Amino acid sequence: MHEFSIVSSLADSVRVHLPGGMRLTSARASVGALEHLDFSLMQTAWQAVTDGSDLAGAELQLEREPVRVRCRSCRHAYVPPHPSWMVCPACGSARPEVLAGVGVTLLTCELEPDESS
Repeated sequence: MHEFSIVSSLADSVRVHLPGGMRLTSARASVGALEHLDFSLMQTAWQAVTDGSDLAGAELQLEREPVRVRCRSCRHAYVPPHPSWMVCPACGSARPEVLAGVGVTLLTCELEPDESS
């Protein structure tokens, strides 16, 4: 399950930046459409990774980042109608440069004072 390793990395990123005396209430991440990650599996993995840890109880919010490309032939930028269809609507070339829609990015973290510390 690739989702588990991705979510583990997200949790590690949060921990690195979590200030002392604070606890995470929610983390928001963007998932590129070309990543083909299952959000429900990511949520299940988040629960497994965070339960019993310093991130226990924190919510993971996920949003899909659409694919955006630019044609290498005519330089026209566009959003393909489907992530696997990257033929330029302006010139018909199939030489896309992917501008967005790849990777997983931690966008924001909501924190509150940790009353247990």
